[in-house]
Amino acid sequence: TVRSRLEAIPGVAAVEVNAGPPDNVRITLDLARAAGLGISVPDVASRAASATNVSGGQLDVGRRQYTLRFTGRFSPEQLGALVLAWREGRPVRLADLATIDVRPPTRQFFAYQNGNPAIGIRVLRANGANVLATLDAVKAAVAELRAGPLTAHGLGIEQSFDASLFIRRAVRLLT
Repeated sequence: TVRSRLEAIPGVAAVEVNAGPPDNVRITLDLARAAGLGISVPDVASRAASATNVSGGQLDVGRRQYTLRFTGRFSPEQLGALVLAWREGRPVRLADLATIDVRPPTRQFFAYQNGNPAIGIRVLRANGANVLATLDAVKAAVAELRAGPLTAHGLGIEQSFDASLFIRRAVRLLT
């Protein structure tokens, strides 16, 4: 991976990747319909939470919003098939009481490169490492990644900030 390749460079302490959170599942419950079937909001929340393969999201009830945290993924259709209760010998499924959709998360942070959504990568230098040597090694690794596996997968990688330019200029001013 890109991270492991960059972390293997002498002088690199860590690599931070900011890709953003996954999409959220939003469940909008019809309170009147649920009440008519004798199903409460806690019933819906606990049944949805018992499905261990659901991504995180919100349960909207009127003007209130309940946050649900899960691991894994279900499609909205699979989530809608969850049986909440049995009434008169028939299953009451989540889709009978709610609208379920997948939405992009509220962006808490984001990166763009040339107007396109991007993944931000920050390379942190190890204490005592030679800054210029480390930056040159990172640039070489990025060039290898760009020419090889990234291009093969239709991806690119660009450097948005290069501290070595300022360091080299400062050194030239002193000599």
